[in-house]
Amino acid sequence: MNLIKPLKVILLLLTCFCLASQSLYAWQQQVDYSLSVKLDDRNHYLFGSEIITYHNNSPDTLSELYLHLYPNAFKDKNTVYAREAYAAGDDFFYYADKDDRGWIDILDVRSNVMRKYEINGTIMRMELSAPCLPDSHIVFGLTFYLKIPQIFSRLGHANNHYEFTQWYPKVCTYD
Repeated sequence: MNLIKPLKVILLLLTCFCLASQSLYAWQQQVDYSLSVKLDDRNHYLFGSEIITYHNNSPDTLSELYLHLYPNAFKDKNTVYAREAYAAGDDFFYYADKDDRGWIDILDVRSNVMRKYEINGTIMRMELSAPCLPDSHIVFGLTFYLKIPQIFSRLGHANNHYEFTQWYPKVCTYD
């Protein structure tokens, strides 16, 4: 009989915690992509363009956006991927020929709300000239060039066999 009162208190506290955490994370960003790509399977290149519509469903005003450029992990032996694979005893990528490596280049960014952008490894930071307000959206376009690496990990080619994972510029999660 004495256990019922503490159990009620615990259940009440858990309910309050769950309700409070739901109100903190009751939103989720939405990103819509429209992609157009062309594969050069002779030279192992991909040319692409995308239009990204970013819906700011958060309560925050955003002055910048970040995009993942995952293919840059295969650019050279100084990337985080190269160093971690080598440290783990996998030196296949570390000693690979330069022609077998890959990367992604941003050729063009089209937007009336972007001030500038910078790329640092696998992350692209876009500084907005006008903030993206809560419950609003922005639209921008990118043109990119992907040098498809030999298969090292989840992205690449082996002759005419292709594996594509995380291959296009992709907005980073904001939460």
